[in-house]
Amino acid sequence: MKNILFIILLLPISCNRNENKNFTDNEWKTVEVNSEIKNNINFRKFNDEKEFSILFDTATLQSKTNNIIFLQNEKINLKDTLKKNEMFLINKTCTASFKNSDTLSINIMNSNGFNGDGFKISVFKKKYKINYSYFSDAGPDYQSTTLKFMFSKLILNKNRYKENDSIFGYVEFKCKDEKTYLKPVQYYAKGYFRTKIEKNK
Repeated sequence: MKNILFIILLLPISCNRNENKNFTDNEWKTVEVNSEIKNNINFRKFNDEKEFSILFDTATLQSKTNNIIFLQNEKINLKDTLKKNEMFLINKTCTASFKNSDTLSINIMNSNGFNGDGFKISVFKKKYKINYSYFSDAGPDYQSTTLKFMFSKLILNKNRYKENDSIFGYVEFKCKDEKTYLKPVQYYAKGYFRTKIEKNK
């Protein structure tokens, strides 16, 4: 009886350890390049849709830049439906720039003008890394650089870009952040994006 009880007590610990083994450190990964991705039907659909870009209390209606689903929770079930998570699709925009650097920053952000969150994809020499960030007028900004990934994938239409280039891509990843303000959280993103690389100001 004691042996059975000991095995039962160990089960949750073993499950947690197995789950943790599926997550790896946030290292630079290789970008997949596919010049044909810009012909994907999703981008043709974007031409008939609009999205709000909200920044510094100013709302601008602009051409759609992405259809990315971005979810966050203590634990994410990938069977969640799009309809169940519509709130994660509001005011999400994609921008890209070099910001006086040789690293391209692609930002996918939700914003209501006062606070927002999302993720940044850093691209450097055919490699990429993803970080989560949060900003608010009411408190300090937060950026996680210690994410652990279950999987990630990034496809771009070119292996080199310059200012004013159009960028077309696809991203998908699932990761977890154990060093948030409150409790560990998982993030999941999947979808297509396009934008024009902004000039440095």
